[in-house]
Order: sequence, then C-alpha cells, then structure tokens
Amino acid sequence: MAFLKLLLAGIFCIVVIIAVITSIDSNNSKTSVPETPEEIARKAATEADKTEAFGRASSGLLTLKKLMRNPDSFVLEQAVAMKPGNSVCYIFRSQNGFGGMDRAEAVLTPDGKKLLLPDSAGFAAVWNRECIKKAGEDVTRLVN
Repeated sequence: MAFLKLLLAGIFCIVVIIAVITSIDSNNSKTSVPETPEEIARKAATEADKTEAFGRASSGLLTLKKLMRNPDSFVLEQAVAMKPGNSVCYIFRSQNGFGGMDRAEAVLTPDGKKLLLPDSAGFAAVWNRECIKKAGEDVTRLVN
C-alpha cells in the first residue's frame, strides 16, 4: 500500500515537471507580430517629440535656475511640455530674499526664446493661454 502511494506520487511529480517544461518552452517559442510601417513611423515620431520636449524643458530649466537669487535652493516641482504648441510650463520653489521658500510658476514661450516669470510683462496672459487647462507631457522626472 505504501509502495503504491509512493509510485502514484512519483508519477504525479513527473507529470507536473513535464507540464512546466512544456509551458516554458511554448512561451519562449512564441514569435512577435512584425510592426507595420505606420506603427514604426508613429513610434519614431513619438520618440522624436519626447526628445524635443526634453530638450526644450531642459534648456528652460537651466535658464530658470540661473535666474534664481540662490540657485542652490531651486526645487522643480513640475515641468510640463505642452501639446499642441511648444511651450513648457514650470512650477518651482526657491529661496526669497528673507531666506524663506517661495512657490512660483514660469513659462517658456512656444518659440523657446523667452522664459517668463510672474514679475515679467505679459506673464499672466501667456501662462493662462499656454498652461491653464491644457494637455501636455509631464517631463519633470526627465529633466530633474
């Protein structure tokens, strides 16, 4: 009786091992469906957009940090590359003249030539037009 139980347990183990090996082999042999030219072009365009957005956001961030009273105190909270258009909206904290930390916004204009801060002429109009209730790609982790 004990021999029969041991024999059945051995057969069961062998069946389980074969099933596992077969499952692993079938998962490795699956072939992926080749991408269509349209899918390849779409992926390339998406990567190019991300690279461009990263470049714009990075250059604006460097400029923004240099403008701070104490650049070492600068902390980026959020950077969003806006779509459509090429503006970048920033929310950051930095040290004020009294040693406290202020929270502020900045926007890099769509042409990439002007970085506007809250005390800049026309900031509110550009911020409202480019950043408020607009879709964009959060690039904070990329540029930080």
